Amino acid sequence: MSTLDGKELAIQRWAPQGDSTVEADPDNWKYLCGAMSGDFSIDNEILRRSVRADCQDMTSKIITIAAYGAQTISFGVSGLTDTDAEGAWLEQAAFNQTRFKTRVVHLGKGVMYVATETLFGNFRESGQAENDTGLSFTAQVELSGTITRTVL
Repeated sequence: MSTLDGKELAIQRWAPQGDSTVEADPDNWKYLCGAMSGDFSIDNEILRRSVRADCQDMTSKIITIAAYGAQTISFGVSGLTDTDAEGAWLEQAAFNQTRFKTRVVHLGKGVMYVATETLFGNFRESGQAENDTGLSFTAQVELSGTITRTVL
């Protein structure tokens, strides 16, 4: 199983260098450093409706038809930011309700999800780190906009 520094879930945010807009350029993506644990979730809403098997025959049995509705893709992450600057960016993005582009790489499954918009559902920091270089945090983030899935 492939890992990145022992992790199976790698989270990156869009941080283009200069005027670059090339998504394939790895320098335009910044890892959410310090993330120690995370979870990834795909939730599909199932819509159900009951109809007659034969609408012309009122004695026909009622059947249930199911279809997909809305889909929510989210991830939770907790960790210790590597720098005060990264902690400040996380807190400011959550406070300002910033929408940002994200890549979530699930190394254990060999897939990557890229979202054009990502929103903070919540963000909590739990004080200053012992070495005064970062802070402990937890965040729940939801992917939105156009989401693409790529097999690596």
